[in-house]
Amino acid sequence: MRKNKSLELVQWLKGKNQTLATAESLTGGLLASSICDIPGASRVFLEGIVAYSEASKKFRLDVSEDDLKSHSPVSEQVCRQMAEGVKKSLGADYGISTTGVAGPDDFDDHGNPRGLFYIGIALPNETKIFCFREEGSREEIRRRATELALEMALYEIRR
Repeated sequence: MRKNKSLELVQWLKGKNQTLATAESLTGGLLASSICDIPGASRVFLEGIVAYSEASKKFRLDVSEDDLKSHSPVSEQVCRQMAEGVKKSLGADYGISTTGVAGPDDFDDHGNPRGLFYIGIALPNETKIFCFREEGSREEIRRRATELALEMALYEIRR
């Protein structure tokens, strides 16, 4: 399924002559990899940042240190700033971000439960944030988040 959604996304962006960049924490590069699996993706995919640490989120994506502390890295606020930051970094038309908790522990250091994650889609004039809670192994949660990020991106950019 991932490859089909990636293919649809790349083809749609090519047809509109538009570009995309990703900022991933939870998915650790799975989203960028699924896009890069599509031949010709280099025409539309500008950059993929794996911002796993708080320091990376601050320095690479311009995420507010205050929001990281007051809301935690797994929050709507941080997800929004990640999507907007990666979109802005190279002037992409769209930015997609993922942040969440895949485990293996039941909770992260901030009390967020395993399986909680956010997906951000920075569009030309607004940013949409989606919150999900999934069950499963660490790998299953990361793969599901990647699939949902592709689905949500397709839905939002086609509107």
